[in-house]
Amino acid sequence: MEIRGIGGINPLDKSQSIKATQAPSTIKSTPSSDSLKVSDNARFLEDEAFIKEVLARIPDIDQEKVDRVKNKLQNGDYNNKESLDALTEKLAKVLGL
Repeated sequence: MEIRGIGGINPLDKSQSIKATQAPSTIKSTPSSDSLKVSDNARFLEDEAFIKEVLARIPDIDQEKVDRVKNKLQNGDYNNKESLDALTEKLAKVLGL
């Protein structure tokens, strides 16, 4: 009795061999002819969207608060131990010290 494996190949029969095929070396690749042209208007809209996104991330400036702090700096109101200690603690926190 002869036992044949799947596809007619008997794995126990050493006289049968499986030959590997190779890809033909005659396959040539051709350069793609696809192209894309972006109009100046589309580029402008893309730039405009990017600028709006960046501006949306910038926090609003409280000009009154800026003016108050600027006046205190000019008047020397921050030249005291308490202010310097608070500044040192905040700076150390920001730097991760």
